[in-house]
Amino acid sequence: MKDKNELYPLGALSHFVVHDLPKYNTSNKLTDACIKVENLMPDVSLVLHIAYQEPFVTRIRAMGDLGMILVLFSRAGMDAEPVLHRLKLLSETVGVVPRDTYASYVTYNPTNALRIFTGNESEFHFIQSLVSRYIRMQDKSIKYGTGGFPFDSFLQKRIDMIEAAKEEVEVPLHV
Repeated sequence: MKDKNELYPLGALSHFVVHDLPKYNTSNKLTDACIKVENLMPDVSLVLHIAYQEPFVTRIRAMGDLGMILVLFSRAGMDAEPVLHRLKLLSETVGVVPRDTYASYVTYNPTNALRIFTGNESEFHFIQSLVSRYIRMQDKSIKYGTGGFPFDSFLQKRIDMIEAAKEEVEVPLHV
């Protein structure tokens, strides 16, 4: 079992992204979601702690959560400066653009706390296809990936886990 802080690095905001954001997105209640998120926004001190004290995977996951919130605020036409500020703090320590990325959405997206925008079956297939494509397109000279796992077995496990997660997640069409 992964550490709770690794799965939900931003606490209540991360829980919202995993458990509530898809419902708000599919019901198009974006302003309501933004108002709720404003009350869940993590303190800058927590973001700094994650940026400088937590492992890479936790930082990427926190960036992914904030990146999905950035998309929400953008779609709702709301001021996203507090979100962008926190993203930039994390981005400086990870070396990727301050938003959700392939790494946060596919590679380090935990299947037992899967970050998804809609919960639609096509979204699960999209994530699975990205992982599958990576396996097919990988450089054959590369033998090991993150944490020393062989790419093929690591990514095949990701495909299997995403497929299993799809069966466990139920997102109602309306909130």
